[in-house]
Amino acid sequence: RQFAEAERLFRQAGEMGDALLAEQALLGSARCYIGMKRLPDAVRLLNDLLKRGMGSKPSAQAYLLLGDTLRADAETPEAWEKAMLAYMRIPCLYPGDEATEARALYEAAKCFRAMKSRNSADRSGRLLDELKRKYPDSEWARKAQ
Repeated sequence: RQFAEAERLFRQAGEMGDALLAEQALLGSARCYIGMKRLPDAVRLLNDLLKRGMGSKPSAQAYLLLGDTLRADAETPEAWEKAMLAYMRIPCLYPGDEATEARALYEAAKCFRAMKSRNSADRSGRLLDELKRKYPDSEWARKAQ
């Protein structure tokens, strides 16, 4: 119930005309959909948002949320791969933001591990090594120990 009310308020905020506010409001709506377990709605909203094109920080946040949403519903190697690809867009497209990129590398490594394919453990290890090299003092590097 609280998520539904918050989503309604985010929708209203998004209609106020300011582009940055609208992007943040849509990200808030996606978080509400996730909280309400309406994962297909969250995926649709995030994909629509990313197709529109946003600033780099909101886009990176949208890819993190997309990865989280896809991972929450992942049961097959293909589903884990979709989540991993969402996370991997961040270091490729939006490098340098420690909080976002470090978390994306960590989450992508977890997805590789869950895929259990022939090379997934090695790929996971390489991502964690990259995380520790680029962001050694980050919370995500500490979690990777």
